[in-house]
Amino acid sequence: MGSSNQSGPYVDPYFTRNVQGAHEAGLRVGAYFYTYAKSEDEVIRELKARNLELYHCLSTGDQLRTQAADEQFHQVLLDLAANKYLSAFISDLSIHIARTEVQFFKHNEFRSQSVQGHEQIIDALQRRDLEGAVQATE
Repeated sequence: MGSSNQSGPYVDPYFTRNVQGAHEAGLRVGAYFYTYAKSEDEVIRELKARNLELYHCLSTGDQLRTQAADEQFHQVLLDLAANKYLSAFISDLSIHIARTEVQFFKHNEFRSQSVQGHEQIIDALQRRDLEGAVQATE
């Protein structure tokens, strides 16, 4: 899909076209985003950037980029956990999650809920309130 650097995320200009072509051909598609954030401040900045990207994708109505942006946000959290077993489990489920998100993001009321939910997670992590972050995911 792309990468992230100091200037923000880079998304391959052919990403949407390639994913649509793969879907039309009946191929399963997945994407991942890896963060190089090491400090708490870097992780928070990365989460905020991913959530802002989700907000922008939602406003354009681009379903595939919206799904990818949401997956990137959650991938940062998964990378933060540094649990290879959890990562493998989530990766196996990602195709099913993607199918559910297609329906989820079609509804306007859920779009803002997703961005707001992410903001609650970020706020709790900034306060170092792990319980609050977990509650925000429920």
